[in-house]
Amino acid sequence: MGSDTSEIVEVIGRLRRLGIVTEHRGRLRVSHALVRNAVLAEDAQGALQEIHARTARLLRDDPGAQHSVCHHLMLSGPVGEDWVPGALRAAARGAADASIAMSCLRRALAEPLPTDVRAQVLFELATAAGVRTCPLRCRT
Repeated sequence: MGSDTSEIVEVIGRLRRLGIVTEHRGRLRVSHALVRNAVLAEDAQGALQEIHARTARLLRDDPGAQHSVCHHLMLSGPVGEDWVPGALRAAARGAADASIAMSCLRRALAEPLPTDVRAQVLFELATAAGVRTCPLRCRT
């Protein structure tokens, strides 16, 4: 992770010096709409999902960044790393709203999960949805 972090810091520094990105309220922003549109047009979905996955990885060990980690995981594709479902489930438990909890749990289900963990996440999802009985036969 160290080399990835230093590489990202270096690239961000270069982008800042070139005026391509700026910082506003602690967040990086693409300065010019033309550049932003070009970046988004170039394999937008996959590239953005990878950026969000990398950002979540970088933030995951910071206890004060758990909300941000969840936010980035929600915008990434499946990451396939063991820590991801736990982070999403923790965010679901701390969610102030059932719909947010359900979104986090649905996103956790997109990850490769062992059968027993998948069953637990499905139960948590049903609980968040207020379902008291399973109307469908649960499949593993």
